[in-house]
Amino acid sequence: MNIFNNLPDDLSEEVFEDLIKTKHLKIERIISKGQTSPEDFWYDQQQNEWLIVLKASAIIAFENQASITLKQGDYLIPNEIII
Repeated sequence: MNIFNNLPDDLSEEVFEDLIKTKHLKIERIISKGQTSPEDFWYDQQQNEWLIVLKASAIIAFENQASITLKQGDYLIPNEIII
């Protein structure tokens, strides 16, 4: 298997695909092409996550903190991961 195979033709919206999903772990492939969150949108979640950018870049904003720009190959662990 290859993370870059079987990319969808229509990328007008972000694509979310579970690669692995168990009771304690979920690995998800997110394919974006320049999409951004709506203005004044705040994403709040209960689970911890580990992020990695494989191509291009991403800007991550946290409440009351400066934004972080992730470039190709950069990864981020926003919270301590408990497995």
